Parts: sequence; structure tokens; C-alpha cells
Amino acid sequence: MCDIEGNHLTVAAIIGHDGTVWAQSANFPQVICASIELFKSDCC
Repeated sequence: MCDIEGNHLTVAAIIGHDGTVWAQSANFPQVICASIELFKSDCC
């Protein structure tokens, strides 16, 4: 996909604040609600 700070990005997803997956790479791992909630609580 692209390089970010010297690392090669191979998969990506766009996830809304409500946990809705808007778009994702074909080989992106399955996202579960618990993972989204953990991410939201850690960064927002």
C-alpha cells in the first residue's frame, strides 16, 4: 500500500466512531466490537 515512517502498510480499515466498518482491505483481519471499544478508549 504505502510507507509510513519507514514501515510498509499492507492492510487498512476505515472504522466510524460508532464501530461501523466503512471500508477495509480484502485481507484485513476480522474486526470485533471489543477491539474497536478498546481502541476507542485508548486513544479518544
